[in-house]
Amino acid sequence: IGLIAKKAKKPINLLIFTTKQQIKSHHWENSVKDYCAVTKTQLNSFVTNYEQLTSEKGLKKIFNWVTNTSKKSTIIICDEGHLVKNPTSHRSKYVLKFAKLPNVSRIMFLTATPNSNSLLDTMTYLIAAGFYKNKTQFIREHVKEKDKYNQPIVKDKFTGEVDIHFFKNPELVLNRLAQITVQIDTQSLLPEVKLTQKKFKFDKPTQKEYRQIKYQLKRGEIESAPKAIAMQFRFVADHQQQQMKYIKKVIDSKTRPQTPILIFYQWQAEFDNLYEFLRKYEPDYHIRMIN
Repeated sequence: IGLIAKKAKKPINLLIFTTKQQIKSHHWENSVKDYCAVTKTQLNSFVTNYEQLTSEKGLKKIFNWVTNTSKKSTIIICDEGHLVKNPTSHRSKYVLKFAKLPNVSRIMFLTATPNSNSLLDTMTYLIAAGFYKNKTQFIREHVKEKDKYNQPIVKDKFTGEVDIHFFKNPELVLNRLAQITVQIDTQSLLPEVKLTQKKFKFDKPTQKEYRQIKYQLKRGEIESAPKAIAMQFRFVADHQQQQMKYIKKVIDSKTRPQTPILIFYQWQAEFDNLYEFLRKYEPDYHIRMIN
């Protein structure tokens, strides 16, 4: 927000597209409000989710907001910008249409993965910047071959890895992308981390029970490998008493800083067990889940 405000020489509007989760958390509204309060900057924001781009009612509401604030310059922000990386998708088409409105001065895509799969991921950004008219022009100028389904070939058929050499003049694409890209290194903003690893081992009866899942798969008692893997994850989550006790020990420690503790999990099964454990054994603590 600070970067945007510094670029603007007058009060501006922010049209922000984001995810449903961010809408629920009011992250953008609060950030804009706090920034304005501290810096005395005039920023007017309209926050909506990408799903509104597929709704006639939602499109009309967005269009009315942008056109009714024509006295001010509008900047469009696409949070999680990779969600509109396909320029022919419904949401991408309308984002690009809004970007062409007379009072829209700039469009910004915020993403940690601008081209995670191949240079095809960069098309929407480059079209918005005016380097290409549409997807057809980009493919005609840069794709060497297509498969029998008329899809661009971007991977080596032997290794299965994306290869930049399947594109014509890839240096031009990368150079154009570099012209419109601002990279922000947040590593320096993070606090110092002291990592301590703690390993927990199942006792022999539990290990034996865990291995039974693999044997059941081999005997055909479980119909697929993905289902067996899901059962393994659930088993581990249901048998992590040692881990739970260790977490409780950390929470109850008199030497730890009296600040909120962040506990991360990867699977829903882990969260379910973790939540029930903490509710039962740490009833005095307020638990908040951030998805």
